[in-house]
Amino acid sequence: MALQGIEAFNSVIQNKDTVKFKDIIPDINSTGDFTELENVDVILQSIINLFSTTIGSYPFDPEYGCNIYKYIFEPATEKTRLDIKREISSALSRYEGRTKIEFDVKFYKDDKGFLINFTINYQGTKKQVTVPITEELLKTLPPEENQELY
Repeated sequence: MALQGIEAFNSVIQNKDTVKFKDIIPDINSTGDFTELENVDVILQSIINLFSTTIGSYPFDPEYGCNIYKYIFEPATEKTRLDIKREISSALSRYEGRTKIEFDVKFYKDDKGFLINFTINYQGTKKQVTVPITEELLKTLPPEENQELY
């Protein structure tokens, strides 16, 4: 007999080491289908989505996203780095609890902006992704977000 309701949920929680995450992204693969992601790649894509979405721009969850774009033109100081890390930690703790995620922030030497290097270790698979936060990101913001910066 199949487990139902809370019993099924508790079974998943107790066996969290065997849980597999699956998702699709709107990227057409060689067979003409959407690309399917699994496990750590799902988490990586989730991080990219989270940090490329400004708070308030997703109508079904207005709190979803992160406003790290506001730090692009800030001075490359330790205080700015700590503010960015705080913003990232807040977004990750709210929206990405599937695994422990480590990250570091590095400023560009000759350009405005910074890089966020994420390291995810999920079920023995370790992957890294670097998310650049630059002036180019500002061009992708909705017009009302973009206007307040000028």
